[in-house]
Amino acid sequence: MFYCTDIPSLIKAEITKLIETKAPRKSEYYFNLMYSLYCFPNILLPIMSGMLIDRIGKIDSKIANFQGYNIPNIIFCGLIFLGNFIVYLGLRVENVILLLLGRFVYGLGGESLAIGMSALVVRWFKGKELAFAQVNFRTNKANLIRRLHSVLEDLEVSSIAL
Repeated sequence: MFYCTDIPSLIKAEITKLIETKAPRKSEYYFNLMYSLYCFPNILLPIMSGMLIDRIGKIDSKIANFQGYNIPNIIFCGLIFLGNFIVYLGLRVENVILLLLGRFVYGLGGESLAIGMSALVVRWFKGKELAFAQVNFRTNKANLIRRLHSVLEDLEVSSIAL
């Protein structure tokens, strides 16, 4: 998920070139709009997705091991995949509107998945070492992995971009 959040900054040259051909002198506006469209749904959506996770989590499901907690996470992962696929299509067919739409769809699933993952951790460690699991999940290892992937991203992606 974090890899996909950072990817537009790594291929900014290609995106800017595409936007300049469609809307001259507006590349910075549209490039920043891609990040804004990711953020807009996440103003209220994590609260609503938390309520959805709690409501579905109480339902026994034959698909999910955690009494329904996996179902919203699968939906959020699907939105992340779909959003990134739309961004890919926008780059391939050189359509700025598809780029923006893809970032919006990606935003629908992005932060909601983080809420869903937290719910899974709470459910898994219920009655055990929950505080340790939450601290570990949210801070140490997760931040290390995020920062490490950003460094590797900077080294690799620009050499294989488009």
